[in-house]
Amino acid sequence: MAATRRPAGRPGRSFWPPPRRGRPYGQAQGVEGVRVKLGVAHPGESPALFTEALKALSERLVYFHAEGDRYWFETRPSLNRMAQDRAAAVSREEALMELEERLRAWAKGRPALFQGVHAAPAGSGEVADEPSLRLVVLSPRTPYAKGGSEAERWAREVLEGRGRAPRRYRNTLLFLAPEAVLVPDLEEAARQYLAWRSIWEDRESLNLGAADVRQVESRLRQAEDTLRLRLEEAYRHLLVFHQPDPKAPDLEVDALRLLGSGNPLERAASKAQNEGLVLVRWHPEFLGETLARYGFWEVAEPKGVLPLRRLWEDLASYLYLPRLKDEGVLLATVAQGVKEGRFGYAERLEGGVPKGVVLGEEVAPSLGGYLLKPEVAARFLKEKTGEDVPPPPDGEGDDEKVPVPPPPRPSRPRRFYLKKTLRMESLLPEVRALAEEVLLHLYKEGGVRLEVVLEAHAEAPEGFPEDLERVLRENSRVLGAEASFEEV
Repeated sequence: MAATRRPAGRPGRSFWPPPRRGRPYGQAQGVEGVRVKLGVAHPGESPALFTEALKALSERLVYFHAEGDRYWFETRPSLNRMAQDRAAAVSREEALMELEERLRAWAKGRPALFQGVHAAPAGSGEVADEPSLRLVVLSPRTPYAKGGSEAERWAREVLEGRGRAPRRYRNTLLFLAPEAVLVPDLEEAARQYLAWRSIWEDRESLNLGAADVRQVESRLRQAEDTLRLRLEEAYRHLLVFHQPDPKAPDLEVDALRLLGSGNPLERAASKAQNEGLVLVRWHPEFLGETLARYGFWEVAEPKGVLPLRRLWEDLASYLYLPRLKDEGVLLATVAQGVKEGRFGYAERLEGGVPKGVVLGEEVAPSLGGYLLKPEVAARFLKEKTGEDVPPPPDGEGDDEKVPVPPPPRPSRPRRFYLKKTLRMESLLPEVRALAEEVLLHLYKEGGVRLEVVLEAHAEAPEGFPEDLERVLRENSRVLGAEASFEEV
């Protein structure tokens, strides 16, 4: 038998038999990121550059795989690339449907301020016409932008009617709308989430290993968190309609920016209360001013006797009147006013005559009762008992009383400054974080003038080398940056 021939090689190293393919059992797959950086980085170069490069490669290359801080090539496509392909295949309609489904999930946990929340209604007919405060959360299909937008047009359509019928209780609706410039990022986040969710659902048919399953779980959680945060960030405009002139039908809309973070429904409720858009408590003095200013007593029949149910329905209908949380606020105001002698209260009318009249005492009113001017209540009580009733507090019953102006709104800051010292070893990640988490918010906010200036200061005790000075000057000139050297 002929002797087995051994291939030539370097002295002391055997190539026969050939090495076993694959990695030894128990050894982690791929190469650590730190070893990649050691192999390619030149002295003086920032390792952060290569961290960003590895991240970009893992997201774009088909056969380049990554898990944690380890990287390798395989003949099968990477999960990241598979997710990108699936995300690109998700239609806009599918992304919007996912977003609307999440808005409906918000509505299940409505704030106590609202009696109902209508999330992404397909038409005005889906918004109830009832005398109770409601929040309408608009779909991402109708975002808000300054200077007229789909959100304002659609909100007016809902405000004017329910389906083909005119809407009666218009002073019970507030609208929450997304920022138009943030909707594209929101749709992209929905596509990424749907892509990773589909991979998770197909994990068995894809024959994924344990490491791949862990990666899919991690990326699915990240996509879920990103989508939730972008959805909360996008819904930042509370639209409130009002009627400046009771005699003119023209309506105006105020778009109030929601500050802070967290559930937009809770922030909308807080904003509505803090700005006085919805009253949860109402002093009897302001009720008296409203009745006098808008002539409620003049049209009351009998004179000076006003049905509380009619008053509540008018408050829920007309956009020039105060907006109350519910009828309980009105009834509490009436009870306090009757106790203080500002109003009278009657349980019922019999033949146009108030019965069960109360003035200056505690009472538990209902919408089936009647609100009386104090002098009318005093007259009926005197006819019944033959005793005089003390007059109401000074100024009560005077229809010409000047209304108390609301307190001025606190001023808001007008300038913003940002300064941070950056470390060269993490320059790019820190700049990127500042741009995404701070500057991008300013850039997307309409009406904000933003100027970003990058300044760098360097000192060389022995002076800058001539070749370095030449490189710095030339590169700065090409990049359009102002650069100068000083001799100290």
